[in-house]
Amino acid sequence: MILQVNPQFHVWVPHMNDHGLVLFLIDYHIEEHLYWVVAMQKTGEIWTLENTKVRADTNQTIGRVIAKDFVPDRMPHPEGYEIHHGNPAT
Repeated sequence: MILQVNPQFHVWVPHMNDHGLVLFLIDYHIEEHLYWVVAMQKTGEIWTLENTKVRADTNQTIGRVIAKDFVPDRMPHPEGYEIHHGNPAT
């Protein structure tokens, strides 16, 4: 299912260090990520991004301020399990 976003809104895309305007949402299946079709602000490129790559942007009206340099201690793996490096027996 493809949903045209109206009204469009901005999101933050951390791995591209850029804001983007959401144009469409794509939902393939109940067990798949949502995919966001986003027009990037700096370059004008249009990307389709997994749900895990998109973050809510700052919204002064509702008091949400996102620190752009925030890096969580641990990012969840998109498939829901942890990745362990090194010897699995430890």
